[in-house]
Amino acid sequence: MSFKDNVREQIAANIAKARKSKGLSQQDLASAVDVAGASTVSSWERGYNAPDIETLVKICEVLEVPIKKMFGQEEGGGEAPGITISYREQQLILAYRRSPSMQSAVDRILGIDAEVIEAIAPPVAKERWWGDDMTREEFMVASAKRWDDRKNALASFSTSAKAGT
Repeated sequence: MSFKDNVREQIAANIAKARKSKGLSQQDLASAVDVAGASTVSSWERGYNAPDIETLVKICEVLEVPIKKMFGQEEGGGEAPGITISYREQQLILAYRRSPSMQSAVDRILGIDAEVIEAIAPPVAKERWWGDDMTREEFMVASAKRWDDRKNALASFSTSAKAGT
């Protein structure tokens, strides 16, 4: 599935969910945003078509939903403070998540030892890292960073021990 298809599915699901939560019919929404009829809204909600950006803005106004939420991002969420993820980076992340062979190749290139991360995950899970507000991917990144910190501390200790000898 392409990034474009993924976005279309996200928007489709969120239009349907927001419309239903407002208690509007497909015809009500169609009239409010000035499109042909319920069949147009139905095609959006099924992911067959997507509204253009101007219409999507109108939909968000009518349904009182922030546009970020239509794209699957919760308010205040999505990215770490000060970090912006480009479209290309999003594509790479999606490709990584979909392909185990891609994951192992990237892990090798970056020097990430997945077995080590899996091995240290349970002890870290008992600490503050794991929670309902953290995805598995975020947990694994946090675990990898923690592992890197431990390796760096060990290397620093080894260097200082050698210098003191």
